[in-house]
Amino acid sequence: MSTGKDEQIAVGQKAVILGKRKGTVRFIGPTAFGPGEWVGIELEKPTGSHDGGVNGQRYFSCPAGHGVYVQRAGVLPSNSWQAAASQIQSLLRGRKDRQETDYKRAFQTWNAMDMEEESQFLDQSATITRVEHMLRAYHPATSATPNGNSAVALSITGGLSPNSMEWGQDILIEPTYEGPHITWPLTLANVEAVLHHIRTKPQVAIHKKYVAEVVGRACDLMGKQLKDSVYDMAVPEGNEGKLVICGDTHGQLADFLWVLKQNGEPDEDTGYLLNGDIADRGDDASEILIITLMYKILYPKRVMINRGNH
Repeated sequence: MSTGKDEQIAVGQKAVILGKRKGTVRFIGPTAFGPGEWVGIELEKPTGSHDGGVNGQRYFSCPAGHGVYVQRAGVLPSNSWQAAASQIQSLLRGRKDRQETDYKRAFQTWNAMDMEEESQFLDQSATITRVEHMLRAYHPATSATPNGNSAVALSITGGLSPNSMEWGQDILIEPTYEGPHITWPLTLANVEAVLHHIRTKPQVAIHKKYVAEVVGRACDLMGKQLKDSVYDMAVPEGNEGKLVICGDTHGQLADFLWVLKQNGEPDEDTGYLLNGDIADRGDDASEILIITLMYKILYPKRVMINRGNH
């Protein structure tokens, strides 16, 4: 490839400076302000730094702000293929810069929306807490329950049995139900059948009886596993062992299924740690939770959900 010096230029010729700025050559030769051969150019746009005079010396004249001096190697004839290539490179760099700028703006916008939604959630939580305190003040705990909870606490849980292993037992399955069935004790085949159903027929909801049973058994299991706020989760041993750490899913079922496909579904060699925030924003948080809890029940030591803020 030839360099800038290999391309012949002459005074009065159109030229391109470093593949970006265009102008007309007004001077070629040595100068007092630097060694080597310099080219004085009158730029088409006022993006220069002088009118041809530098340090009391004048080598050419042009309108103020249109003059610039460039070392010979940085100047190419505007009709040369190198100038065209340089311009293309300049355009590509500009496009990349614009893409980075657009990405930063999109990120900042999304972050602002995220913070606003978090703020709204905190406000809602504060309101619920105030209402709960009012209920406790006006309705003191007077009725005895199997685990010592107050009537207010039971009203908050919607009247569910304090024994989570009993959840779903009193719910009947309608003959018209077309979704998957879940049996106990849970098997891998059963979990895979539910996962396949969610992938292929997400419009057919899993029956509330099975949802209650899965949630109840998962609550019982995690209640026994979690003794305090810190849970130690080991990375599966062996050459195939790995721990997949999954960030906030926010109800995005397609993304979660993609993570399972890319990294493998949970098993004795593949652990999953979900960093909370399964709900909100997306429409399919329930499906993500059911999948995760079923694998949690099947592989108790290989799946865990960190507490998010919702």
